[in-house]
Amino acid sequence: MSHSSTPDFTDCLVDEGRLLLTHVLGSGNYGVVYKALDTSSSPDAPIHYAVKCLGPVRPNSTQGSRHEEREIKLHTLCSAHPHIATLHRRFCHAGFLFIVLELSAGGHLFDAIDTGVFQNNDTLVRDVFLQLIDAVRYCHDRGVYHRDLKPENILCAADASDIRIADFGLATDCDPPSATAGGSVSYMSPESLTLGRESETYEPRQSDIWALCIILLNMMSGLYPWRRAIDADAGFDAFLTDGGYLRGLFPISDPLNDLLERCFRPVPNVRPTLLQLRTEIAAMEHLFANREEQQETRPDLPSPHLLLRASICVHSAFVPVQLIGALHR
Repeated sequence: MSHSSTPDFTDCLVDEGRLLLTHVLGSGNYGVVYKALDTSSSPDAPIHYAVKCLGPVRPNSTQGSRHEEREIKLHTLCSAHPHIATLHRRFCHAGFLFIVLELSAGGHLFDAIDTGVFQNNDTLVRDVFLQLIDAVRYCHDRGVYHRDLKPENILCAADASDIRIADFGLATDCDPPSATAGGSVSYMSPESLTLGRESETYEPRQSDIWALCIILLNMMSGLYPWRRAIDADAGFDAFLTDGGYLRGLFPISDPLNDLLERCFRPVPNVRPTLLQLRTEIAAMEHLFANREEQQETRPDLPSPHLLLRASICVHSAFVPVQLIGALHR
C-alpha cells in the first residue's frame, strides 16, 4: 500500500461511530496505525486501541488484498496468547480495511532498549526474552511463522516488563520449507538471505529463532552483532572465524556466549530448538558477564553497529532481492 495515496483518517469517527482516530502512532510498509478512543468509554477512564489501516478493499467487497487477509487470518490464529497483541475485530470505512488491536502503554521494545532499561538487568532481560520465546512457540505450534521479529514489532508495558508481539504483515503458514523469504535484514538468518543463490528453500521456523537471538543481544547492549549474516559482512565473517567474537564485543556471560555460538551456526539443523533455547536461558545463572568474565575491549574486532530501525527485505528463490525502506533513526 502506498501511504501517499491513502487518506489521512485523523479525527475521523469510524467503526460505526465506536472509535475516534485521534492521531497517527506510526506507519510502515504494510499500514498506518492510529491511536483510537472508544467513544463509549467514560471520560474519567478512557479506553484506547491501536487501529491499523491496511489498505483499500476490493471492488464491491469488504475483503482486503490476499496479503492483508492472510495477515488478519494468521494474527487471529495466535491472538489469544498473553504475549501476542490481541486483534479484536475488523471493519471497513470509506473503502479501506481496518483492524482493531490492543494498545500498549509503553510503546515498542525498540524504545525501551533505547532508554537503557535492560542494561545489566539480568532479571528483566530473562523475563522478557522468555515471554518472547513462549509467544513464538505458540505461533509455531499453530503453524504460523512471523518472519519479521524485531524490537519495532514488539509492544511493551511502560516499565518494559510485559511484551506483546505485533505486526503479522510478513507472517506465513507455508509448510516448511518455504521458497519465499521475508524479514528485516539485520534479523534474517544466512539461509534466508541467500535464498535463490545457495538454496531454493529455507525453514521459517529457524529464521524466527535466529531473529530472537539477535533481539536478545539488542536488549543487552543496544547493538547489532553484524548488519547481515553473510560472508561479505565484516562482523559476521569475524564471528565465523573467531570463537571469541561475541564475548569480545558484548557484555555476555560465558554460558550465554556458548549458547549463542550454537544458535548462530550457519547450518540450520544443528542449531538449538526453541525449547532448548528456553530451557538453557531459564537455567542460566546470569546472562550478563560477571567481573571474572569481563574482558578488555578487543580493538582487532569489527565495531558492532548501533541499534537502528531495520529495513525490510522480501524475496524468494525465484525473485531478486528487493529492499524496502531504509535504515533510519
